Amino acid sequence: MGYRNTWRDFTWDTNYTLSTNQNKIVSLANNVINYATGERFSIDRLNMGGLGDAQFLLQEGGTLGDLYSPAAICATTRTMPFTSTRTEM
Repeated sequence: MGYRNTWRDFTWDTNYTLSTNQNKIVSLANNVINYATGERFSIDRLNMGGLGDAQFLLQEGGTLGDLYSPAAICATTRTMPFTSTRTEM
């Protein structure tokens, strides 16, 4: 989808692209062997880090875009949000 307009010697172009991705994590590591140590291990949740309180967590049944935060943002008025801390992430 795009738009183009010309005024005398000036031309302006803009484009817009929209895409979606649907995915599901079936398993992360279920009883696999660590080749460096020879030990077997399983992972059902992997924290990929994030920014501030928000963390990207990969877990079975989730998607690659799941974002978790221990703080819930709630609106008290139209202009002043506040945060409420939860203990489990």
